[in-house]
Amino acid sequence: MLAYPSLRDRSTSLEAIIRQALLFGELSSRSAQTIYRISQQPDLSEDEQRMLAILQEALGYGYVERRE
Repeated sequence: MLAYPSLRDRSTSLEAIIRQALLFGELSSRSAQTIYRISQQPDLSEDEQRMLAILQEALGYGYVERRE
């Protein structure tokens, strides 16, 4: 399990991964694993939940593709 020194670090990491996926239109398997681990945390902030929803929508519409 990932250990972040603070919730801010976790949010910053999540935002960076999602921004990169949206920019390049793809999500690597490693990034997907990190996002999954973060998404399973019981204390997600509203911002984190919103970022995850944006990524799910982008994946659903095909704007972002999963890559191996």
